[in-house]
Amino acid sequence: MGDPDPKPPQAPTPPAKPQAAKPPRPSTLPQKPQPALVPKGPISDFAGLARRLATHIRDGKRDDVLRAVKDLTDTDRDRLEAVLIPTLERDRLRPHGIELRRVIRYVRHPPPVPQPGPFTTDGGTNVDFKTGKLDGERSVSAKRGEHSSLTGDRDGYSLLYLGPDALDCRWLQMIWRDAVLAFPASTGSKAKRIAVRQRLDHPATMDMPYFLSTDPDRARKPALCRWHADAVNLKSPFYDAVIRRSGSALYMFDAPSPTIPPDKARAHFASASPPDSIVSGFHAEAFLVRGLDVLYKVTVEITWTQTKGNESPTPRIDLTGTKASAIRGQHRARLAIQAPEFTWLPGPLVSEPLPEDDFDRIQDLRNTGWPKGTSDGQRLSDVAQQADTGQVQFLRARYLEPDIHKGTPFHAGLNVGGLKSAQGETGYIDAKGTYSNPALPISRDGPPPPVAVIVGSTAFHQDSVDYTRDWPVATMRHEMRHVSQNADAIGWLLRWRDDFTSATFQAWLDTAFSKDLTSARYQMARAGVVGAVSALEVLAYTEGFITGVHFLPASVDPALLEERKRWPTALRELDGAGTRLVDNLLASSAPPIQQAALARIRRFVCDAATAAEKDALVKWLTAVMDPAKVTPPPTAAAIALVKATFSRQSAWLKAVLDQVTKACSP
Repeated sequence: MGDPDPKPPQAPTPPAKPQAAKPPRPSTLPQKPQPALVPKGPISDFAGLARRLATHIRDGKRDDVLRAVKDLTDTDRDRLEAVLIPTLERDRLRPHGIELRRVIRYVRHPPPVPQPGPFTTDGGTNVDFKTGKLDGERSVSAKRGEHSSLTGDRDGYSLLYLGPDALDCRWLQMIWRDAVLAFPASTGSKAKRIAVRQRLDHPATMDMPYFLSTDPDRARKPALCRWHADAVNLKSPFYDAVIRRSGSALYMFDAPSPTIPPDKARAHFASASPPDSIVSGFHAEAFLVRGLDVLYKVTVEITWTQTKGNESPTPRIDLTGTKASAIRGQHRARLAIQAPEFTWLPGPLVSEPLPEDDFDRIQDLRNTGWPKGTSDGQRLSDVAQQADTGQVQFLRARYLEPDIHKGTPFHAGLNVGGLKSAQGETGYIDAKGTYSNPALPISRDGPPPPVAVIVGSTAFHQDSVDYTRDWPVATMRHEMRHVSQNADAIGWLLRWRDDFTSATFQAWLDTAFSKDLTSARYQMARAGVVGAVSALEVLAYTEGFITGVHFLPASVDPALLEERKRWPTALRELDGAGTRLVDNLLASSAPPIQQAALARIRRFVCDAATAAEKDALVKWLTAVMDPAKVTPPPTAAAIALVKATFSRQSAWLKAVLDQVTKACSP
């Protein structure tokens, strides 16, 4: 064979352009070992570990961080969380430090595995969620008008999540309720709508109530609503009772009953001044939660319009759905009290506490005493019912004598006895079970401190005087105002805890109220931190004063002015408020506190007091302002006692009298 044919000549090949080096293929070239997120053995640098884990979260590796945190011991997790704020508070990694704190708390308290009971459902109409498709594998849908074997023919709704991760998902349903009495126009008055104030107890315990939302703007401003986690126990906030679940589906059903039950609606319509109708609502935001994350939100609006003869109407049910990534700050604030182990749920900072509503007027005006030998515990049980302790958090709506703790050490809730001289006292129970007043137990974590109310024996009898009900009932209302003040302080404490700050609680409060450090709200919030309780006492005595007005004699009896312990309850409480305004408050602090007290008196006069009560109050206020002009005249000793007590309070008395005598708006 000869040589092959020669190839034609080729043009010279130009030099190759330099190219960026290609990364080595992981499957063929060895990788440099990466350091473990958590080193083996004892950890000496928790601050460095915090920074490293936060960096991985920033880089989208939260699942790796989650596994690493799970591998830590309980002690090391606690030490890691303790260094997060001092290490990352002012760092660019701060938002990732907050996320790392969520991871730690989630590992510490993951959602419990639900144990749903059996039930069946039928009927209903599909609801079209235009955003119900989360991705190619996951979706949320709903039905309304559905019925279940648990709720009979009551119309309800259901939510269904389909996805391969359904066993890792939960429904969290946050709710608020309201009810409005609609009255027709009548001669001399316009049509009006009155929001109903009502307590609803948590199904797990009488010590975890929530209240109907009454703010006029509640329908437009969720921040004003009194939210509650719709759960059957205090171990978990999740809606885990009426559900069905499998590896690919999570279904929940709910059929709320009317906010005003039919029997109570019938009572309203049978009253002397019946409403035309009662419009009540159930409002919910149901969140689909997977692990640490919120995926979706369903808004539920249910309305009942009850009329005479139709006290069990068919509800109107509206459902809307949208993708979501967080719950509200108001939701997180409620969970911090109701389910404090679940502070890892995503959302903005725990919201500011909502101020308590005014208390309803006393309905039971009996002013009898008790038979000889009646225990103070039984007396206090009667007084708690008459004062309606159910209007505040931390106290029950009904106390039987066995529910009331006797003597010391004091317990959370209602106590009797154990005080040397004071008629009543309200404080906190710290994590060790120790009672403190007025100091608010300040800690970075743990359940919020419960509140204890003590009513002493001197609220029932003193020396030879065995008091009738007016004095202990006013004492109880006085302490109830302290309970609401303590609840407000606890709310601020929970907001501070949630903030990613190293500032002390007092310094943080000063910053939060920096634009108005003399406001009544600020003075009340800080009272338990610095021990400045006069502001609290002024408003508590004001509550006792207006309670005592219900029991004032119609005319001034000079004999009742002879001894302080025989004075009408209203006068003793009025003096308590005035003394603290004049003698105990700083000049800069007194005006806003006095303004708040006078505003409370004004609301009572215009919204609750009867004409006879106002008339009696004017007579008694005039008497203590100038006791010498009382007819028939008191004794010289009585006049001297009244003057010695009230002479320094003339401006306070005049301001109170002005609130009572001014005409109220129609």
